[in-house]
Amino acid sequence: MRIFILDKTVSRTSYDEHMSLMWVLNYNRFTKENLSRYRASQDYFGFFPTNRPQFKVKDLTLYSDEQLDSISQYYDMFYYTDAYGVYSNEWYLKGDINERSSLIYGGANFSEVTLMEKIFQQRKLLIGEFNLVASPTPYDVRKALEDLFQFRYTGWTLRYYPELDTAKNQDIPKWMVRLHDQTQENRWNYKGPGIAYVSEWGTVFILTKEKDLISEIPVINTKKKYAEYYKIPEFLRYPFWQDVVIPYSESNVIANYKVHTNERGDSFLQYYKIPKIYPAVIGDSAENLRFYFAGDFSDNPIGYISSYFKGIYWLRKLFYNNQDFNDRRKFFWEYYQPLLQKIFYDYYLRKERIDRTNPRPLPKRTSTVQRSIEIPDFSRENKILISSQIIDYQESSIPYGVRKMQALLSQKTSATSATGSAFNTYEIEYEDSRTTEKSASKTPVDSTTTYSTKETKKDQQVPSTEKESKTSASPSPLPQSEQTKQSPSAPTNVATPSSKSTDSPRTLPTLTSPKEHAAEQQEKPYISQKAFIDRLVVLTRNGAFIRGRDYFGQNGTIPSTSATTSGISTDKKSVSASWMVIIGSFTSEENARAFAAINPSYEIIKLPGTPYFRVVYKSYNSLREAKADVASIKSEFPDAWLLRI
Repeated sequence: MRIFILDKTVSRTSYDEHMSLMWVLNYNRFTKENLSRYRASQDYFGFFPTNRPQFKVKDLTLYSDEQLDSISQYYDMFYYTDAYGVYSNEWYLKGDINERSSLIYGGANFSEVTLMEKIFQQRKLLIGEFNLVASPTPYDVRKALEDLFQFRYTGWTLRYYPELDTAKNQDIPKWMVRLHDQTQENRWNYKGPGIAYVSEWGTVFILTKEKDLISEIPVINTKKKYAEYYKIPEFLRYPFWQDVVIPYSESNVIANYKVHTNERGDSFLQYYKIPKIYPAVIGDSAENLRFYFAGDFSDNPIGYISSYFKGIYWLRKLFYNNQDFNDRRKFFWEYYQPLLQKIFYDYYLRKERIDRTNPRPLPKRTSTVQRSIEIPDFSRENKILISSQIIDYQESSIPYGVRKMQALLSQKTSATSATGSAFNTYEIEYEDSRTTEKSASKTPVDSTTTYSTKETKKDQQVPSTEKESKTSASPSPLPQSEQTKQSPSAPTNVATPSSKSTDSPRTLPTLTSPKEHAAEQQEKPYISQKAFIDRLVVLTRNGAFIRGRDYFGQNGTIPSTSATTSGISTDKKSVSASWMVIIGSFTSEENARAFAAINPSYEIIKLPGTPYFRVVYKSYNSLREAKADVASIKSEFPDAWLLRI
């Protein structure tokens, strides 16, 4: 079989992130077209370690759409083992690998999404794995991958630690302890085993075995019919990194994780709106050609030489310690190897008989608000049921982001204005080209949750958003209907956009479907401000393109005249704009202009080498100022995110 293997997390020559996959291929005698065996050091795409600090990269960034189409026709299957990437502390060995560092290479891009979509449409085997949709993958790419694999990423990841005492367990990352102390009232002084939950916006909380857990390790619960079919155990402990996702359809779920919490642990999960049961393996109930593993499945320390011995599987219990919960080899021998072997054999035996004359339609772009999961309330007598709602978007040639913007514009919008210490709130409805206003009660506007798309994955990574204030880890003992979730970083008073009266009916702008964009050149989020400004191109309201150095000034500052024309509010004559709130990203300039026409103060920026036209809501001098406004902005634009320059 011709297999396209993509691994961007190869900081060592042991090739841990895809060695297990190579073992399965070699053990089952799956070879390349010339009958040679797959080699872990060569037969993959991604990051190639050479002589430090030198490295090589082989990926799809510069491939055209025609080339990607040719690649999709050549290969029989696609396996994305890891998109986490390589970071400076790991590669250059200049710092603590348990501390945060800048990204060297990593994250999925649109060229890879395009190839995966073509593989899917041609009815070929497609497999993705943990960390594919999380940081450092851009938000736009994440949404496309979520639709392709039919799930939604909640932003939470977790891992079990046998010892939470940092003096005894050096594997606990320092950034995790620091973020915990910043977002919780109590400091990190835990003892014994427990589970660490980490969010992509910087919140960390701990469930300990002593106080919060009935069973200390998360369990993979495979549905009985699938356990019998794939010959894998129905129950198996899995203590390693896993992401919390919500499937579009329960029929696609092959196996679920379950965290066994007591009444106190349930209150934590309910407070943060995290399910106790969530998918571990998501399949393809329609054609059995697409799989997503919501865990670090392929990262197992297995010796490649043993794959040459036929029948060694029957001696597998000699190669792992059944009493050691952190021994990854047990998971490999009992779960990963038989599961992947069966998937490969099923596809290999029928791949020549699959009818590929008519392309398989891409999955419907749906959004799961919440999954129906029963979570015990603080009292055992009361239980709540989180309702499930699926929003279907009709098939259209207009991209998902544009259609979502149209849906937002057609919904109700609210405008608020400050009057003294209270706010006058008006609800404006647009129906049948008529505008009606409904006056609401005068209540202050409270910020709820502050989000930002940052790094939160494995031990060497940390979310970039540092919390400025602390909040309690223990949820309020009030009923669900009376609880008000407060963000750790949310300010008490947030400035809201002033209300605007509308004298004429509001009409939706005419949007055009963009042309097929060129292959994306991957952005590097960690570059100097001066280098970023030198590469930046700003599209002003009069339709002119201005170089970043001219727009911001030679020293990275915005002159007072530029501030007036750009619509950036400032009291100083020149400030350094280092943070921007992005409310829309488009591959078509026409669509970006149509979106920005809603408000004359919006600006459009475009980074050279990328197909994106990004709409800027406002620019800020510091992260603190940006975080103060982002909560109120998200009430109008839920998908708004921060861009650092």
